[in-house]
Amino acid sequence: IVVRDANGCTYDLSLEILREGGVRIDLLPSLELKAGESRKIKLNILSDPGAVRRISWDPADQLDCSDCLEPLLTASYEGVIRVTVTDTNGCTSEAALTLRILKEVKVYFPNAFSPNGDNINDAFYPIDHSNAATIESFQIFDRWGNLVFSNERFAANMPDQGWNGRGTKGKRNLPGVYLYSAKIKTDDGFIVLSGDVHLIE
Repeated sequence: IVVRDANGCTYDLSLEILREGGVRIDLLPSLELKAGESRKIKLNILSDPGAVRRISWDPADQLDCSDCLEPLLTASYEGVIRVTVTDTNGCTSEAALTLRILKEVKVYFPNAFSPNGDNINDAFYPIDHSNAATIESFQIFDRWGNLVFSNERFAANMPDQGWNGRGTKGKRNLPGVYLYSAKIKTDDGFIVLSGDVHLIE
């Protein structure tokens, strides 16, 4: 800008014009849900809420609304959900939430097995229908608390990694009830399952 005074002298002035960058918003950066689980998503308006003209969520097929402040999310697939907020001046602000689907772990153990070599139910091992678990440790004890079998860090659904009815020295164990304990790694951390199994001839 050039300014001229009453005496005809000129002065050069530099000005920086700043444009405010829209409404300030805050959104949870990530969320973990099981498939089919629902949760409210809260979009926080950190500046003047009255300056908000439009809210747009994209994609919105997992939400109960595409233009509201707190939509209900029902998880069906993983992905990134973005929200764009437009203020009364036409300025926009954006935020994003990453949705992760937790796999439901369904690990179970049979209550009996018969290691007699007929290739039918010859091994005792963890079965996982979700294919989402890793067996960190798997131990078998007799009724006196003596360790008769142990294995570590293997996938479920593998008979050759389970107990074949023999002890630590390869000797066949007597029929009866034995105790098991398994530490299982999942997407959420670790769980420990324990119970008893009947060894049948």
